[in-house]
Amino acid sequence: MAPAVLVAAGSFSTATALADSEEATQAVLAEVIVTAQKRAERTIDIPMSISALSAENLAVAGVDNALDLSFAAPGLAVLEFGPGMQILSIRGISSERGSSALIGAYVDEMPVTAMQATANTPDIRALDLERVEVLKGPQGTLFGEGAAGGVVRFITRDPDLGGFGGKLATEFSTTAGGGWSKEVTGIANIPIVTDKFGIRIAAKYEDNAGWIDQPTAGRKDINDSEVKHARIKAMLQATDKLQMKLLAEIHRNDVGAQNNVNDPSTGRSNFIQAYDRFAPTDYYNDYEMYNLTVTYDLGFAQLLSSTSRGEFNSSISLTQFTRERPVAYLEILQRGLNTYDTTITAQELRLTSSAAGPLKWVVGANYKDADATSFSGEGLDVVLFGGTPNQLLVPGLGFGATTTNTSKSWAGFADLSYDVTERWQLGAGIRYFYDERETFDPRDPASYVSGDFDQVTYRAFARYQIAPNVNAYASVGTGFRSGGFNGPVNIARGAPSSYGPEKTTFYELGLKAALLGGSLRLDGALFFGQYDGLLEDINVSSPVDGGILQYTSNSQDAEVRGAELTVDWLATDQLTLGISGTLTDTEISWISPEAADPAYFIGDPINSVPKYQLSANANYKFDWAAGVPGYWNVTFNRRGKSYDTNRTRYGGITLDDQNISTDVNFLNARLGLDWNGWEWSLSGQNLLNEDRPVNAGVTGILIQYRPRTFGIGVSKSF
Repeated sequence: MAPAVLVAAGSFSTATALADSEEATQAVLAEVIVTAQKRAERTIDIPMSISALSAENLAVAGVDNALDLSFAAPGLAVLEFGPGMQILSIRGISSERGSSALIGAYVDEMPVTAMQATANTPDIRALDLERVEVLKGPQGTLFGEGAAGGVVRFITRDPDLGGFGGKLATEFSTTAGGGWSKEVTGIANIPIVTDKFGIRIAAKYEDNAGWIDQPTAGRKDINDSEVKHARIKAMLQATDKLQMKLLAEIHRNDVGAQNNVNDPSTGRSNFIQAYDRFAPTDYYNDYEMYNLTVTYDLGFAQLLSSTSRGEFNSSISLTQFTRERPVAYLEILQRGLNTYDTTITAQELRLTSSAAGPLKWVVGANYKDADATSFSGEGLDVVLFGGTPNQLLVPGLGFGATTTNTSKSWAGFADLSYDVTERWQLGAGIRYFYDERETFDPRDPASYVSGDFDQVTYRAFARYQIAPNVNAYASVGTGFRSGGFNGPVNIARGAPSSYGPEKTTFYELGLKAALLGGSLRLDGALFFGQYDGLLEDINVSSPVDGGILQYTSNSQDAEVRGAELTVDWLATDQLTLGISGTLTDTEISWISPEAADPAYFIGDPINSVPKYQLSANANYKFDWAAGVPGYWNVTFNRRGKSYDTNRTRYGGITLDDQNISTDVNFLNARLGLDWNGWEWSLSGQNLLNEDRPVNAGVTGILIQYRPRTFGIGVSKSF
């Protein structure tokens, strides 16, 4: 078998990948080249923890979306309330609150997390990708606002200007307790002018069966979904120096219900509404993204311009409820139709050095204009201390409340590294960010509130080459999320108008090594972080009407410490083994007295952060018969318990509630063969049929992942 070396964009030869190894003729693990520092580099040379998965890795592991990716990329955790409703977490940095996500997400050069009016991340699909990069730790210097815990980058395939090609694929699957799902994928590569201009089209249709029943309404499998996803990418190689890429991506996702269960026996996968059992549960998540990237080779540097336009639209029918309690102190009975519509325009200019000398640098600036409008269609009923249903304690909240938030921000940044000696490299970077925001209810001119937020982020590192292909590094980096406003209705009822930016500072020690001629790779890190200004909801008595007043505040600080280790071993030419683990210990170190009794809260963990993640995988390549290659892949994931703590203060009383989720285990397997150009696969997802909730959920909203699912797929490349 030929050496298992992947040559990616900004390609390195096999000899370069082994970097002076005397064993360059033996089989080695694939080397994925990444652009995490805005230039093509080997992962082993980058002073940060990175998980990089090639297109082949993604296909073998069956990765279709961010949730699948979290089982293949150690350190990334995804809490999926339902299709298109995902909270990403890296190294304990997670929140369901805020005006944007804490983990940055990019499609090529396009920042997609800025397309939201919430902390969710858009439902990016792993369709026709070159690779995925998961950057762990704050990335505020190179990637800016919203990269407080890390960044996930989806790098799409460029058109091949040399020839026609494509792929057709279909897959059918069945889920325990649910029905049949099907999907169809088509990819076409069309060179319009050979070596000059071409386009690449990728499209996918999914009809996904649900498995959660709603017995009180006589409905079964309510959480089904229909996904339509398409991307077109055009590339013009105008001259040897000038290149243009135009990308358009359109996504439509119609969903029957979230993946929530609240039956006391969650194994029955039942959803029971608190009242009005026939209230709708459906929602949709749609987006459109457009990007034009132009690069020009100046000789000494490469000039890049990235222009992005994005539209995100979602609507969700809400019904919230509490689980059964010995003493019910608070029941949130919410029904209504909430919509979120966001439009952004973003522009980045960047200059990256090209010289091969010891000094490497990047300088740039960007601008973003965002407009987000949310609408709450009906209302919120709150029953306090076991009151009767429909007892409205939040006057004026809901019933058609509309809020518009706008943001105009710009930033400038610079980053450089210098090879002091053949072994020592030092580097540093800095970014300044400024954001002008405003909020208002379009129906009420008096509701207008505005404010400015700014932030300076930095990073610094030192890397030392212990031996060829063995690097140690130490780094410090910061990240942030911009501030925002409480809703005009709550401001009118006595809430503070705004909350400030959150900031993270992480210190990291790491070791990366390629041993045994490149057949064994190690990547380990120890980290400690400070998370300042963590957002939390405050519940107090309104000074205006005496009802419950809830608003968002920077009411907590936290500390994060942990360790990561990934080991990949090419045991034979055919067998690859991998194991990875992440330990994350988080604790609240400060709490505002307005939120709760500080002595009653200090030491609690950050909500929805798994205590640990463990993953093991094996991939084996073999021949079914002469000329009929095949493979099998097995992946096991264990995710540790997480916490959800709700200790708020209302009327001078601290309301104490904390839930702890159990450890959960997931086993996936895939078997494939290539027969006369037709690729067949059998897959099994969640083979252990793990049905325990993956979150703690103090309000009774328990998230369940898809039960045991078997699938069969076939594809043809041409």
